[in-house]
Formats: sequence, C-alpha cells, structure tokens
Amino acid sequence: MTAGQLLARATQLLKTSTSPSLDVEVLLAYVLKLPRTVILSNINQPIKPMKIAYFYWLVWRRRRGSPIAYLVGFKEFYGRNFKVTQQTLIPRPATELLIDKTLGIIRANDSIKTIADIGTGSGCIAITLAAEAPHIKVYATDISKYALTVTKHNARIHKVSDRVILGLGNLLEPLRNCKIDMVVANLPYVTKDEYEANPELKFEPKSALLEPAELLEKFCQQLSKHPEIKFVLLETSPQILENWLKILKKYYSPDTISIFPDLSGNSRLIMIDTNTSPNV
Repeated sequence: MTAGQLLARATQLLKTSTSPSLDVEVLLAYVLKLPRTVILSNINQPIKPMKIAYFYWLVWRRRRGSPIAYLVGFKEFYGRNFKVTQQTLIPRPATELLIDKTLGIIRANDSIKTIADIGTGSGCIAITLAAEAPHIKVYATDISKYALTVTKHNARIHKVSDRVILGLGNLLEPLRNCKIDMVVANLPYVTKDEYEANPELKFEPKSALLEPAELLEKFCQQLSKHPEIKFVLLETSPQILENWLKILKKYYSPDTISIFPDLSGNSRLIMIDTNTSPNV
C-alpha cells in the first residue's frame, strides 16, 4: 500500500474528527519519522506492513478520542516541540498570547529579571520565555513531581536548563524565599459543563483543567506575600472571567486590572499591574 492510499483510507476512518486529513498526516509522519512535506510529495511511496499496522493502531486510538499530542508524544508551541504525557496538559495555541504579552512587558521594563510560571506542566511557558528572553531567569512550579520531570526534559532539549529553576509545590509555595518581578500562570479554568461536553478533555489531567473554586483565592493570598511583584498575567476564559474578577478585586484596585482578547475576540488574558497598591 502506498502512502497516498493509506492517508486516504485513514482519513475516512477519522471523518468525525475536526481535522481528519491533518490528523492522519501527522500520525504517518510520526510512524515513518519523516516530515509531512516529504510524505505528501512522495504519495506513491510504498509503506512496509509493520509500519502500516502501527499506523492503524494509532488511528484507532485517535478514533477513540486520544489527542494527537499524546499519541506522538509532543506538541508544537511557539515554534518549538515540547514533550507531553498524559500527566501534563497539552499546550494550546491560545496560550501563545500569554507569551506575546509577557515578552512585550519584559521588553518595555528593564527591571524585570525574574519570572515565575505557576503550574508549569510541560514547561512550555517557562521554557519559551527563557528561550525568547535570554537575560531572564524563570521559576517553574508545579504540584506534580512527574510534570516537573517533563519540564526538566524540555528545558534540557531547548538548552535553557541553567535559567529555568524548578519548584515542587502548590502555586507560589516553593518560592517563599525568592524575589520575583513577574508572575504568569495558566491556572485551571475549564468549567464542569465544558469538561463534560468535550470527551477529548478527559484524556488530560483533570486537575490541570477543572477550575477549583478556592484556587484563585489561594493564589491571590500567596501573591500578597510578594510585594515586589510588578506584573501578573493570567490566562482565562469568558466563562469564568466575571467570577475571577470578583476575587481579584478583593486584592487589587480595579484600575490595576486589564483584560485582553484573543484573536477570536474572546477575553483571554488578565493583567494586573501591581505598581498600584493592592486593596489589602
């Protein structure tokens, strides 16, 4: 069977996917260890039976809902590949807005030398910031020891291990004695209804997705113990934005809080400029 025939048949098997053609191309590229462009320019290339069997096994898993990133073991984020496992959240394109905004703040503020990425997971945020801003030191914390092993691997692959410092613990707890100029966080913000409505989310760590009611409150309490922090950037969603703003306004004056939309116009980032004193 040729690559073209294999892709055509597998696309039909995944016709209920939101991107069947892309899915099968990525999976075949992974199996053959070739770039997608090479495969698509050689669609008459015959494929060995063992490779076909492995490919169809991955297609079967994808048909049952397994995310592509978990099947191939990595996800591209901000132009770099990051190892992911089922113990780490899959990086989303929407989170690249957080990177863009953070880099803009760094470039406009020479005094920012240290950043904390809270709930780092695969480390895609911390490592990208370290790679894009070579003068910055980044603390990366997570409550999961396993997630931090993935972060450590990704930091080594992208050659920023010397500037990404790992901390095991809840939120900012590992950073009690650290000076932090800026905090970024992609905290869990998926509502229960959203989680139940999207079967594919159930393959990812639930604790990294579902928003616990008390989490942001605890986060703010820990932030208040670091008066040196100049900026805080949080990824959010329209579904929980109002609830989050109510909590944040207990700690920070409303005029210190700004909201930024994503490319679809949805509220996606909350920025707190802590140069204005918090309320408490």
